Amino acid sequence: DSVELLAAGVAEIPSVGTEDPQERIAMLLQAIRGILVSNPFKTRQCILSLPAHETFVHHVKLPKLSDGQTQEALRAELRSKLPYSVDEAVIRNVVAGEVHGESEARREVIVVAAPRATLEAYLAMARRAKLDVVGINIEACAIVECFARLFRRAPDSGRTVLFVDLGAESTQVVLSHGQHIAFARNLTTAGRQFDRAVAEGMNIPITEAHAMRLDTQKADSPGAAQEKLYGLLDGPLNALADEVTQCLRYYES
Repeated sequence: DSVELLAAGVAEIPSVGTEDPQERIAMLLQAIRGILVSNPFKTRQCILSLPAHETFVHHVKLPKLSDGQTQEALRAELRSKLPYSVDEAVIRNVVAGEVHGESEARREVIVVAAPRATLEAYLAMARRAKLDVVGINIEACAIVECFARLFRRAPDSGRTVLFVDLGAESTQVVLSHGQHIAFARNLTTAGRQFDRAVAEGMNIPITEAHAMRLDTQKADSPGAAQEKLYGLLDGPLNALADEVTQCLRYYES
């Protein structure tokens, strides 16, 4: 079956100076309205993907339980880990696979949680933009689904593919077996930490550091300023590499 791209749009939401959640949602609403006006979309149906920094992703190993027992076990697991009450959370899970230890086989479960108020705020924003939300997703699952068409052959199910998505607020580390997600984690080391390292190292505003970092990525050949910037990024880049390595070690265990 073929897929045809009819329209697409993109807008940059500043990551600096817009830490207030309501302000960010207002800017997102304005950007979406502009995209809808400027591009020939045929429908207003959409799938809404919550920002990674608004979601909590955690791996849990559980024995084989009924759906109800699984939900209770996950709520108990999250009760001491969420930065908000589990009663205020929307919780979903994906079975990533089975792990075989010395005793019984257990399920590797990826549990995802988000504050109900946050989810409702994004849904309200979508309604104001005249969008018809037909599904909710998270970035980790969206990454795998985006490339799913590349892994439809039978041998692909045995391949392990690593995706690293470096964002402004967080970095997504995702592993898949073909079209099936096997591991997901939100890392806090991301673009904002890079901007902060440059700003502090050069004693410049963080907005200027952000612009400089983006300009450097476009440069054909690095000069002295670019070399200094690369040096300032060594710290956060090494931290990110260590976090990705820890993810791979967990997966391989």
